[in-house]
Amino acid sequence: ALPGALTFVLAAARETKADFRAVTIVQTIRLFLIIGIVVPIISAYEGAEPALGQHSLPADAAFQFALLAGCGTAAAIAGHFSRLPGGMMLGALLASAFLFGTSQVTVRMPDPLANTGLVILGMVIGSRFSGLGIGQIRGLFRISFFAFIVGTVAASAVAILLSWMSGIGPSKIALAFVPGAMEAMTVISFILGI
Repeated sequence: ALPGALTFVLAAARETKADFRAVTIVQTIRLFLIIGIVVPIISAYEGAEPALGQHSLPADAAFQFALLAGCGTAAAIAGHFSRLPGGMMLGALLASAFLFGTSQVTVRMPDPLANTGLVILGMVIGSRFSGLGIGQIRGLFRISFFAFIVGTVAASAVAILLSWMSGIGPSKIALAFVPGAMEAMTVISFILGI
């Protein structure tokens, strides 16, 4: 399985000749392993308290949302026609990253909208398990677990080296290097205040 963000990997797999169902299951199991094993270790190490709170909207929030939606949609369409695997998602991601990275947009996506998107994405991913037998799931779990171990060992070695070289805390480096869960680790790092 390709390491990387779950949604991007699935978007890329959907547009290639990969066994989409197998990729979905392997990536989903890896994500559960990462969240179930790595996150509790980092949380215990940091002793972090969740940093949840209200966010105020800037005065030009409507304009920022419109700019984000317009640029994201245009870039998604361009990504689709580029024929790159996951082009729609990659296009929207690049447009959003550019707008936020250059501080042209600072508004936070409203929770109801973000949560609706995550629920829909979860349902689409979950539907890929349809028609699988327990034997197939067991076989894919073994592959997922092996991929998780190999990816975690490799990422840990590099993360330890970079933490030592840069002086950045090991939990921050670990979250940056966890294989295959970009969205989850980004959300978790904000929740834990890391």
